[in-house]
Amino acid sequence: MRLFLYPIAGLLLACFCTISIQAQGIVDVETGMVFTGYNNVRIPGNQGTLVSLKDDLSPKPGIFYRITACYTVRQRHTFSLLYAPLETRSTGNVATDVLFQEVVFPANTPLEGSYRFNSYRLTYRYDLVQNPRLEFGLGITGKVRDARISLTSAGHTAEKINVGFVPLIPEFDS
Repeated sequence: MRLFLYPIAGLLLACFCTISIQAQGIVDVETGMVFTGYNNVRIPGNQGTLVSLKDDLSPKPGIFYRITACYTVRQRHTFSLLYAPLETRSTGNVATDVLFQEVVFPANTPLEGSYRFNSYRLTYRYDLVQNPRLEFGLGITGKVRDARISLTSAGHTAEKINVGFVPLIPEFDS
């Protein structure tokens, strides 16, 4: 996924280095704590063992962050990039054998569970109406999500990776 970030960084650099009297760039960084509230996994869904990364294992709180960069041209055209990585980890023992992604993890052996859901978004919006009482625009967002769930113990590792494109309807607030 790092190869995906280099073109985005180049696009951002090109956008922010462009000299234009009617352009505006904004970078927004958010951060906070992430806790596992509900994270039950079973892979494959019809045969694997149901494991809770919250209840069967002990989750570790972590820190999340997300970065959004927006560039508005001529007050109506807005381009936006979002990078939002997210990963949680849980450790512990499960009292029964665990079948996960066709790998059997023996009962009562130390397990580490990992859940990752990274998001990358590119948005374009055109503002149709701009006045003090109403702002209305239309746009399109492409989202790539990079998901991975894995279990690891001494000598055993199994993971389910799912990377894909998700079209979205953008939402902006002013």
